[in-house]
Amino acid sequence: MIRRLLVCFSLLIAVTGVASADPSDVSLTGILTGFTSGGNDYGPWRWFELDDRSHIGADSPGFELIDRGDDDRPLATHGTLLTIDDYHRFSKRFNAYASLGAGSGNVLPTHTAYLEGDYKLGQDLRWVVAAGAGVIANPNGTVQRYVSYGPTYYGNNYNVTVRLLPTSTSGYPTTITTLATIQTGSQGHAKSTLTVLDGNQAPSTLIDVFAPPAAGAHAVYASYLYQKWLSPRGGYKVGLQFERLSDLSDSGLIYLERGITIGAFGEVGR
Repeated sequence: MIRRLLVCFSLLIAVTGVASADPSDVSLTGILTGFTSGGNDYGPWRWFELDDRSHIGADSPGFELIDRGDDDRPLATHGTLLTIDDYHRFSKRFNAYASLGAGSGNVLPTHTAYLEGDYKLGQDLRWVVAAGAGVIANPNGTVQRYVSYGPTYYGNNYNVTVRLLPTSTSGYPTTITTLATIQTGSQGHAKSTLTVLDGNQAPSTLIDVFAPPAAGAHAVYASYLYQKWLSPRGGYKVGLQFERLSDLSDSGLIYLERGITIGAFGEVGR
């Protein structure tokens, strides 16, 4: 499946490179994490991400390729996940987003799908209400089905997003995860993004480092990412992240994770 998606996206990139007069946005990111856990069972984890997004009329198709290797004990794990997606603008008020993913290995999801609609409110279109639904098949056989809904407010050089995510995982009752982000700054200069998450059995694709399955565990996660443009065409990004994962049955600590993010981004094809 990964090979088929790669072939499809090679063709898509070739087509979009001809069809789009605008440059595509490319990003390469590396994440390294360390752990504190009982028995010293986890980490370090290494995570590499390649993202690309083009702009063709009312559509913004893209892809994300993730490669992750974990030096866990007693056995190391590895996985690759390719996700293709598209934002489509139906009108100045309504947008839609859809994604499909396929993975291999024993740590990242084997299949993902997500569909969302976004509606802008008010005369100045600063408020956006989003609602979507997705499914994730994890390599251990569990399947997560979730709904995502909530508002986003766009101010002057900042935006705030809150999402509630009721999630049902194989063999576990439905619970709700809360996700919030605050972003400040402006395109072409610098941006800062703070993300926080709290919940049980959070969908395993929500955050960059998460031990599947998310079921049966409570996660508290926070990350900070700083992006700096060195020229109108691109720049660098650096970040920090923290996660505490505990067992729902006895509140015992599974692990504390601390990570650093380093990457670069830019425009290609101008």
